[in-house]
Amino acid sequence: MRITEIALTNFRSFQATQTIPLAPVTLMFGPNSVGKSSVLQALFYLQQILAKGHCDPQRIDVLGEKHIGGFASLVNGGDLNKRIVIKLHVAKNDSIGATYNQLYELINEDFGLTVDSPTADAARFALELHIAWSKSAETAYVACYKLWLDDTLIAELTSDAGMKQPVLAWLNYQHPALLAELDLDEAPEREAEGFVSALHELLNAQRPIQQVSHRDSWHMPEMTFAHAELGFKGFAGALPLLGKRLETTVEHDDPRITTRLHEILSDVLVAPLDNMLTVLNQSLCIGPLRIVADALRQPNPYPEQKDWYSGAAAWDVVSALSRQH
Repeated sequence: MRITEIALTNFRSFQATQTIPLAPVTLMFGPNSVGKSSVLQALFYLQQILAKGHCDPQRIDVLGEKHIGGFASLVNGGDLNKRIVIKLHVAKNDSIGATYNQLYELINEDFGLTVDSPTADAARFALELHIAWSKSAETAYVACYKLWLDDTLIAELTSDAGMKQPVLAWLNYQHPALLAELDLDEAPEREAEGFVSALHELLNAQRPIQQVSHRDSWHMPEMTFAHAELGFKGFAGALPLLGKRLETTVEHDDPRITTRLHEILSDVLVAPLDNMLTVLNQSLCIGPLRIVADALRQPNPYPEQKDWYSGAAAWDVVSALSRQH
C-alpha cells in the first residue's frame, strides 16, 4: 500500500484546499515558508491522531518530538472556529490489509449478507478527517470521518463537541462493497418495504429512521437512504477504536447476526484506518544529520521511527552495516 495523494484545508498556511499528488519519489521545492514542511507535519499529525487520539498535541512524536504548539498553532490563522481537514488517498496495490471477517461462512446463505471482506476487492480507498476545536472540552477532536472505497463515498461518522456519543451518520448501502448476491425473488419485496439490501434492512428495521442525502462530489448524483443513526464506541470524537471490532447499539435476536453485522461495519470503517496507520508507521521522515557521532557514541541496534528525523538512526544503521563487513 502507498499514499498517492494528500489534500489539506485550513492546515497551517493552507487555507483553501491544496491537493498534492505523491509518487513513489516526490520532490517538493520552493522558498521558505511556502508549506513544504507542513505536508510532512500533516502526515505525522494524522498518525498521532490515529495511534493515540492526540488531536491537540504539543509535540509530534515521530518528528523527534518536535514542538508544534497544539491545534491552535496548526489551524490556519490560529482561528479555533475553523476545521482542519486532511484527506489521504491510498492505493492498495493488491494488498488485502486488515480484515475482521470471521463468521460469514456460517450465516451468509441464510441472511444474504456480504460474503467477502467489504474492502478486500477495493483497489484504493480515501479517508478524510475533520478536526475541530471543542470549547466545552477545551481540546481538539475529530468532528467527522469520511471514507471512500474505489472513489465512491461509502460512510460518514460524526461526533458533537461533547464527544460523548459518536454516530454512524450515513452509510451508502448501494455501494458495491456492501451489496451481497441478492435473491431476485426477494428484491422487489425488500424495495417495497424501503430497504435496498439485507444489510440495510438488518441495520434499520424497527429503528427510528430518517431520509439522509449525500452528494459525493459535483459529478455524482445525490444518494438518499432511510437511515437510523447508529451510536458506536469510539475515541477522539468520531473515530472508531482501531484494531478492534466495532461495537454499535445494534443488537439482533440472533447473536451471530449481531456479530456478522459488526464484522461488516468493522471491515468498512475500521480496517481502512488500521491500514492507514500501518502505512504511516512504516514511513520515515529522514532529516539532516543534526547529530555528529563521536567515538563514545553507542549505536542503538533498534532505531525507532522518531530517530530518523534527527539523523541519529542513520548512524545506527551505518554502524550495524560496518559490523557486518
